[in-house]
Amino acid sequence: MQGNSILCGKRCVVNLIATCYNKSYRQHQFERSASMKNLSIPVGVSDFEEIRRKGYYYVDKSMLIAKLLKDEGTKVTLITRPRRFGKTLGMSMLANFFDVRKDSRDIFEGLEIAGERKLCEKWRNQCPTLFLSLKRVDGLDFQNAYGMLGAVLAELCVEHQYLLGSDRVATYDKRLFTRVMDNAATPTEIKNCLLALTRAMWAYYGKQVVLLIDEYDVPVAKSNSHGYYLEMLDVMKGLLQVLKDNQALDFAVITGCLKIAKESIFTGTNKLETLLAGGYVIQKIDENLTYDYLHSSEDNLWSILYLTGYLTSVREMELSAPLAERMTALVIPNAEIKEIFETTVSRWFDESAKEWDRKELFHAVWNGDTEGLTREMNKLLRWTISYHDYKEDFYHAFLAGIFTGAGYCNMIRFVVMEYHFLRNGAW
Repeated sequence: MQGNSILCGKRCVVNLIATCYNKSYRQHQFERSASMKNLSIPVGVSDFEEIRRKGYYYVDKSMLIAKLLKDEGTKVTLITRPRRFGKTLGMSMLANFFDVRKDSRDIFEGLEIAGERKLCEKWRNQCPTLFLSLKRVDGLDFQNAYGMLGAVLAELCVEHQYLLGSDRVATYDKRLFTRVMDNAATPTEIKNCLLALTRAMWAYYGKQVVLLIDEYDVPVAKSNSHGYYLEMLDVMKGLLQVLKDNQALDFAVITGCLKIAKESIFTGTNKLETLLAGGYVIQKIDENLTYDYLHSSEDNLWSILYLTGYLTSVREMELSAPLAERMTALVIPNAEIKEIFETTVSRWFDESAKEWDRKELFHAVWNGDTEGLTREMNKLLRWTISYHDYKEDFYHAFLAGIFTGAGYCNMIRFVVMEYHFLRNGAW
C-alpha cells in the first residue's frame, strides 16, 4: 500500500483474500438445508465456540485455516469484506483453533479441517494467540475515541495478565501492561502495547505469536467521519508497527472493511442503472488507496466498492470484447448486495444529486455566458460520465436531466428540436 497506509512496510506481505465470506453462498447452504428439523439459526452471535457447543446452524468455513497455513511466505493476511459478512466469526474460529490456552478438538469435530490430521496435530491449540477486535473504537472526537482504544487494550492486557507473574517477561513490558490496565499509559505506551504483548508472549511460551486483529480499520473510518483522521491515523500507525519486522510474530490475520463514502458515491445514473439491471460497468481500479483520498475522485470510490466486495470483476470469458489496460469490468456479485445498491446507494445518489447547485449553470445559460457555461458543463461531465458514453442520445438525456424540475425542460426540448432541424432540414 502507498501514501498514509497503516499497513505499509518492507517485509509486510499483504495477501488480499476475496473468498471465504460470500453471503450468497451462505444463503445457498441455508436453502439446501432448510428441510433439517430443529434448525437453530444464530442471530447476532459471532462466537465460534458458542455456535458449535449450542448446536447452532453453521456453514463450514474451516478450510480457511488450511489456506492460511499453506501460504507460508505470507506474514500478514488482510481480509477486506463488507460489514455483516461473518468476518468476526471467522476470526473467532481462528482464535479457537490456534490458541494454546484452549482445547478445541471437540468443537472442530465434523468440520472439514478435522480431516487434515497432520495439520491439526501441528497447529491446533499449539500457538500463543493474541486476538483483538477494534470494532468498539469510536467517538465523536479524538479524546473519546482514544479513550475507547485504551479501554480495549486494557481488556486485552487483563486477559493476558498471567504474563505479569513470569520471570521470563521483561520488567519494562510488565510495567507497560500495568499502566495500560490502570488507564495511565502514555501515547507512546499505547502505540507499543501490541508489540510488547507479542514480545512478552514469545518470551513466556518460547514460541512465536499468532496475531488476529478484527475490524482494524474501524478507528480510522470513524475518525474520517468525525474530523480527527490525522490524529487517529498517527496512533494506529504506531499500534500496527507490531506487524513490521517483529521477530515475535509468526503470522497475522487482519480483517476490515474500508468505509463506503456517502459523498459523490455515484454521480452517473447510467452506471447505477446498468448495475441494477444486471449489467457491468468498466472502471479503472486502484488497489493502493488510503482514507484521505477516498473522496478525491469517482475512480477511487469505484475502487473502494471493488476492494471491499460490494462489486466483483467479470470473468474475461463473459466479456464481449477485451478490456483496455488497467481497466476492470465490475458487476454486483449477488442479491444481497444488489439490495444494498437499490436502497442505501440509490438514496446516497439521490441526496447527492439534490445537493448539486445548478445556479451557476442556469445563470450562464440565460445570460449567454458561453465561457461560464463551458466551465460548468465540463465540470459536470467530468463528474458524471465516462468515455463509453459517446452516443448522441445520451447527451440529450443528460441535458434534459440537468434542467428537469427547474422549469427548463421545454427549453431543452426546443434546443434539441432546433438542432435536428438545422442538421436534417426538418423538424
